[in-house]
Amino acid sequence: MVNHCCKSSNYCGKLLAFRSLAVANNSMKNLLTLLFSCTLSGAVAQKDMTKVIQGWSFGGLPVVAYNEDFGLQFGVIGNLFHYGDGGERYPYYDHSIYTELTTTTRNDRRMIFRYDARELVKDGRFRAEIFQRLTHFRPFYGFNGYQSLYDSELQDPSSAHYLTALYYTYEQNRINAMANIEKNLFGMEKTYRLQVEGQLTYMGISTPNRNLFNRGKQQADLVDETPTLYDEYVAEGIIPIKDADGGIYAQLAVGGVIDTRDIEAFPSKGLFEEMMINYGAPIDTDAPHVLSLTLNHRHYLSLVTDRVVFAHRIQFQSYFNEDVPFYILQTLGGSDGQRGIRFARLAGIGVVNGNFEFRAKLVQLVVFGQNLYAGTNLFFDTGRITKPVPWDHAGIQSSNPMLVTNEVDTWHHAVGVGMKFALNENFVAALDYGKALDDRDGGTASYITLGWLF
Repeated sequence: MVNHCCKSSNYCGKLLAFRSLAVANNSMKNLLTLLFSCTLSGAVAQKDMTKVIQGWSFGGLPVVAYNEDFGLQFGVIGNLFHYGDGGERYPYYDHSIYTELTTTTRNDRRMIFRYDARELVKDGRFRAEIFQRLTHFRPFYGFNGYQSLYDSELQDPSSAHYLTALYYTYEQNRINAMANIEKNLFGMEKTYRLQVEGQLTYMGISTPNRNLFNRGKQQADLVDETPTLYDEYVAEGIIPIKDADGGIYAQLAVGGVIDTRDIEAFPSKGLFEEMMINYGAPIDTDAPHVLSLTLNHRHYLSLVTDRVVFAHRIQFQSYFNEDVPFYILQTLGGSDGQRGIRFARLAGIGVVNGNFEFRAKLVQLVVFGQNLYAGTNLFFDTGRITKPVPWDHAGIQSSNPMLVTNEVDTWHHAVGVGMKFALNENFVAALDYGKALDDRDGGTASYITLGWLF
């Protein structure tokens, strides 16, 4: 196929590969310009090749992926979809069953079972999830963004300032059970919906497992009992003793949705507006009851064709009260919203984030009766803390100046590019490559996940 950007797919591929190298040399602008030009011309030239899918469809992958924050990931994931006996609602599914069993080289283990049904509740939708994630070395960079000192040399054994390779980590074991019911306000019309959600969350917290980290390592690479940042936060009282080991919270959320998207899997037009009020009560400790607000705005706009889309999302999440246990603080960073920025780099009582993407389906095919497409996205992610954790900044700086800075926190930005490979619209393997625009937030990072970000 000939298009205005490249005379052959091989030539276009070579150009993209060449420009990808330029990213590493701070020429991201050239890459994004070229890739979007190829994306636009290729997507416009594509013909509509879609087959209606009915009955059951399965997408599964043995996972061999890399996440900058948690290392090499391996395991299995599977997603089973049912599109109805006649397939008349395709690409919407009637039922989705998702399972995941994965671990990483940095000992981040996940077990997930997720069920999503559009036909189980009359004129509504039911979703449920059971989730367990044991992260032996979860990143922890303190509170309030740039007000917490980050120095990579503190965990670099080759540096004269080295303390311990585990300095910016702690151990977290999270078990979560969730059920959500949405109800259409006007019968079959799905534009306006009410939703109620209940969750029960156990959070176990401890200092990182040094014995596990040392297993199989040479003498020079072993870590000792040097305190981590988490240990110092507990010692200074920034994390109260009552919160240091975690806790159990029961949560109830109510809210509403306005949804005018054409489809969910790859919206080409429409809005998604959501507001939720969440009340949380501790089960096993004297931790405070909490009340929070979540606002979610998404907008999708077709450009030239419905295969080329500009999409953006703005989210706001904040607690009303200030006494919030650190293990349920709002966080930003990583593959869920700030690709290229370190996981949980931002932690505060309130946060806001924005994601802005140009998306395109480059190639669509029907192979063995299954719909396949390859797509791409160019993105800009940003976020900041809107309500910081209250602390005695001057007192902490006096007793332990390594913990805080005199800097004022501001926006945290990242840019990047991604590729998507989809089976029957809903099973989407995603590769994103992001770059933080401030060295205090990270460098470059790659993520292999499922689905478009939003």
